Amino acid sequence: MRWRPLLAVLLALVLVSAAAGETLKIDFTPTGGPVEPGYQAYFATNINPATFTAQNYAAFGGNVTIQPTWAANAVAAAMRMVNRTGSGTNAYTDVHQPLILDWIGTDNRQAGDPMTLTISGLPAGLYDWSSYHHDGDNQTGRFDVTVNDA
Repeated sequence: MRWRPLLAVLLALVLVSAAAGETLKIDFTPTGGPVEPGYQAYFATNINPATFTAQNYAAFGGNVTIQPTWAANAVAAAMRMVNRTGSGTNAYTDVHQPLILDWIGTDNRQAGDPMTLTISGLPAGLYDWSSYHHDGDNQTGRFDVTVNDA
């Protein structure tokens, strides 16, 4: 499964297996940042390409791997993992504060399909996909999803 956003921000990813009734919830957050209760963290460091690694999660009776990648010519500044300070124009207050204050994304320094989110290791079956997107100050443009399976 691949996710290709253009100028989009992903707060969280939720996959639900129709067969197993199991859920995998991922909160994208800076290394050491807050994690929404009930979610597992995908940790990386803002504008540090080496930290956007394949990260593994026990789910659906196996091991699911999630990895964001950028085009070969992408600049590090386009590889974003941000935790908002919660002040000024970004003052978000909500019961789900860890989930809305941190996010993974890309920006307009990378043209085309700037980021691909690859999810591998899912057993054959039907899944429901939910993802939460938000950047009240900067989100613009299209959001495209492409799903490739075996």
